[in-house]
Amino acid sequence: MKHEARFRLFIPIVALMGAAFACVSLLHHTEMIYGVQSGPSFCNINAAFNCDAVNRSAFSQVFGIPLASYGLAFYLAILVLSFAARDRSFLPPSIYYRVLFALSVCALLISVVLFCVAEFIIGTLCLMCVGVYVANITLYLIAHALTREDSPTLSRFISGLRLIFRLPSACFGSVLGGEYRAMARTFCLGYLVLLVGVYFSPKFLYAALWSRQEQAKTINDLKDIAIKDWNSQIAISIPWNDGAAASKDYAKGNPAGPIRIDEFADFECSACRMFYRSFEEVFHKYKDRINLVFHNYPLDRACNSELDRELHKNACYLAKFARCAGEQEKFWEVSDYIFTLEVVDDESASSSVQQEVEKAFDIFRLDGDAMRACIASTRVADKIESDLQLGRQLGVTGTPSLWLNGKKISVNHPMVVEMLIAEVLKSTS
Repeated sequence: MKHEARFRLFIPIVALMGAAFACVSLLHHTEMIYGVQSGPSFCNINAAFNCDAVNRSAFSQVFGIPLASYGLAFYLAILVLSFAARDRSFLPPSIYYRVLFALSVCALLISVVLFCVAEFIIGTLCLMCVGVYVANITLYLIAHALTREDSPTLSRFISGLRLIFRLPSACFGSVLGGEYRAMARTFCLGYLVLLVGVYFSPKFLYAALWSRQEQAKTINDLKDIAIKDWNSQIAISIPWNDGAAASKDYAKGNPAGPIRIDEFADFECSACRMFYRSFEEVFHKYKDRINLVFHNYPLDRACNSELDRELHKNACYLAKFARCAGEQEKFWEVSDYIFTLEVVDDESASSSVQQEVEKAFDIFRLDGDAMRACIASTRVADKIESDLQLGRQLGVTGTPSLWLNGKKISVNHPMVVEMLIAEVLKSTS
């Protein structure tokens, strides 16, 4: 075959490229899930490319394992195949090319699905993921070129899949011929080791790169940055309406406490949801000295006209639902319910989310008819728009955004916020 040697040479190069992109993505994901990210990702370029948003989404992992781990295992397997195929008696081209073609087609199809999820559901792309897509397309083109003379595309794909599924049987039988038993056993054992590595890779990375001492150092560094930024600002007066239910800003804690925190949040935002769950413990620790004021800032074009693209499809409904529950004196109870509702984490369809959220009618003994009328009213929409305008005036660019005593908190890590609270309390006592 013309150019066969060149094509074979490019296979490990492409696999190394894909593995590199997967490694960077896995490092980023591990930083986020273990809370040791020191700041926004370097690949947060604009609204179209935001790696943080993709890694925070429910689609960034399958069965609790980061997609990047699967990608890394895939490219390592391709590397092993390419090196094993250097000995044509151990891995003949007839088997190697068909297996490679089947794997590349699967990778290409998965790339198309993940691209559609990122673009049309999450609303933004991950730059590292785009690199992986390019690697998968290149791998497919090479595998196609190596096998195109054999048979039609579908036949080649099915033939390759059959070979892959026969590997376990070939370890002990003669499905591929007895002479290939050693090859089959080598690949099955090797891939079993890879799968174990995939499952534990985030834990291995965290243990290797961020020990407890290093994590503490990172948090302390972030604390120093947050305190320095906070001290450098001039406090501004943020309006707080404690009047009628329709227009009030819901708050909890001690209104006379020395610390007031204003939070702008989106009930569907994954970062807001993670922050809420972690910060609740901090709030209860200082609740006699903190007044926490909540402002809605839904990233949903249904009520936020400033967005240039759809980000969250349920955020406006959830904001209205919580505010209407507040008119029945249940704002914080329902907010806690929404922030911990798994169906929202899964970014499910609006009908499924609304169905689960409306279970709060019975759980908190809410008047369902009054809730539905409130959600459809203009008064609650007007208040959310008022919160949005306030957020824009203050310079909110994402959620959650926090102000402590009229000064913006630049680092929203719960541990850092707790350290900042302790520092401010120490200086005011």
